[in-house]
This record gives sequence, C-alpha cells and structure tokens, in this order.
Amino acid sequence: MSKRILIVVVAVVAAILASGFVGVTNSEGFWGGGFWHQEGKIPINWRVAGTNAYVLVFNPADPETPIPGLVIDIVTLGIPFGAKSKVIGIAGEVVDAEPGECEVPNKLLFEFDDMIVTFPDLSMLFATMDETKPPGFTCLFDSFPQLAVAHMKIIGGTGKYEGASGEYTGTFTGEPVGESGTLWAETGTIKGWIER
Repeated sequence: MSKRILIVVVAVVAAILASGFVGVTNSEGFWGGGFWHQEGKIPINWRVAGTNAYVLVFNPADPETPIPGLVIDIVTLGIPFGAKSKVIGIAGEVVDAEPGECEVPNKLLFEFDDMIVTFPDLSMLFATMDETKPPGFTCLFDSFPQLAVAHMKIIGGTGKYEGASGEYTGTFTGEPVGESGTLWAETGTIKGWIER
C-alpha cells in the first residue's frame, strides 16, 4: 500500500472516530437517529449513588423556626454522561402508604423537592417536584434500606440545556452510616427524558 493511500485511509478513519466520539463524549449518544446536539427528546437513564443528610433549613415564612430537610448529593453512571446533582427535600406530612409501597402502613411525603444537575461542560438542568404526579415520598418508618421515590419535572437549565423541559422519576434506597444517624448512603435509578 502506498504512503498516500495509507495517509488517506488513516485520515478517513480518524474523521469517523472523531465524529463518533463527539456524540459519546457529549454524553447523550444517539437518540432519534442523531447526535446530542439535535433538538428533541434525550433519554435519561442513570444508575446513581451518593449521600444524603438530614438538616434544618431556613424557613422564609418563619425565620425563627427552621424546618427539617434533606440534602442529597448524587453521582451518576449512564446517559447523559457525567451528571452530578444536589437535591434539597423538605419534609411534608405523614400519610397512609399505598398497598405494597412500604413495609409499614405509613410514608413521609416531600413538600418540596428541588434539584440542580451539573454536567462536565458546566451545563446545568433545573428540576422540581412534578405536581401532576403523586408526591415524592420515603418509607421513613421501614427497616433499612428504606425506599424513596421522587417524580420530577425539568424547569430549565443553562448551557446546552437552557430552556429545557422534560421529566424523570428517581427510585432510591438508603440506609444510615456511622453513629450520628444523619448521614446516609443512597443508591438507585433515575429514568426519564429531557426535551430542548
């Protein structure tokens, strides 16, 4: 094979690989026959692991009385690639659990759930509790690990996700680590879609 043909073959292979890696490294891969930069629905399919901690949160309605909350930090594996997130959950009321949801007949609802997802290119997604779906909850009174479920809607973002919408559901289990009872290990999945 002549040097000229070899150089052309190497250049063509490099161009093909480069175009493929753009899609992979920008995390959404193929969806609807195109790369990540096309508009339309982008799947969310993450396995997650992280921590949550019980905290007292400033209460704007009554600054003298903080309210109980939960701070969750999550890293993900899956698509879109490289996401990390922070969630603030505010506890609501204790209600009856649906049959089969929890071991005991009660569950704790979340009154608020706010989430910011950050990607390696510093684009962000913003999400909050989806009020068109059943409220998020945790089986707080069950044995460990305890189940938690959150239905979220995407309300915008920055960078490549500016103006995004969509929805996802997170399903998690968690258990306390150490002696304080306030730091928990959490694993689970988040599935849904982003539209932009």
